[in-house]
Order: sequence, then C-alpha cells, then structure tokens
Amino acid sequence: MKCPVCFAECDPGQRFCPQCGGRLESERPLTALEEMIHDFRNTLTEHPDDADTRYNLALAQIQMQQFEQAAQQLEQVVRLEPEAAEAYEKLAFCLARIGRRNAALKAAYRALEVEPGRKTSRAIIEKLRG
Repeated sequence: MKCPVCFAECDPGQRFCPQCGGRLESERPLTALEEMIHDFRNTLTEHPDDADTRYNLALAQIQMQQFEQAAQQLEQVVRLEPEAAEAYEKLAFCLARIGRRNAALKAAYRALEVEPGRKTSRAIIEKLRG
C-alpha cells in the first residue's frame, strides 16, 4: 500500500504513514474534515499569520484532495516560516498533483536545503525527474 500524501510504501493495516504521518485510512467522516477546514479558516480570519493553522488547513485540504487550495496555504506557510522543511515537502507534493512540475521540484529541493535528510523530498524529486 502506498501513502496518498508522500507515496511511501506502508504496511497494510497501518492507519498512518510512518514516513510523513499522512492518514492511510479515513478515520473521520468527510463532514468532520469539512468542519475542520471551516474552523481553520475562521481562525485565520483573526490570525492570518498563524503558520500552524495554515499548515493544518493545508493538511485537511490534502485529505480532501483539494491540492490547489492546499498549495496556496503552504506557500503562505513557507513565506511565514522559510525554514519549514516539511511544509516545502507538502507543497512539492501538492504542486506535483496539480501539474506544476517545475515548481514542485523547486519546493522539494528547498526542503532538502533546509533539512538534507528528508527521504520523502528525495522520493518526490526522483518521481518527478523519472
């Protein structure tokens, strides 16, 4: 089984990816994710520079396969926190999913600049260059 977030190989029966922490099986009904997205957006109206809330919103959007919206949030996260390697990695994933290959490569390479040991970033680069 492959993780839908980072494409890492995962054992059947695992609920979360050991590589990126992405959910392998949906634990919540779709309406719960929609409610989370709504709550995150409300928080951002009062605290637009809250990088953690933007990152969490992006993760929920990824789960809902809203890759364009998630990429927009992650672009804001890396603007607010330029050393957030995991955010660059998730951004690379989203950009790849929406067909922005060159931007995805740039984000994945930036994740490696910030944190050279990121295996998922290397996997994204290999897949995109493959």
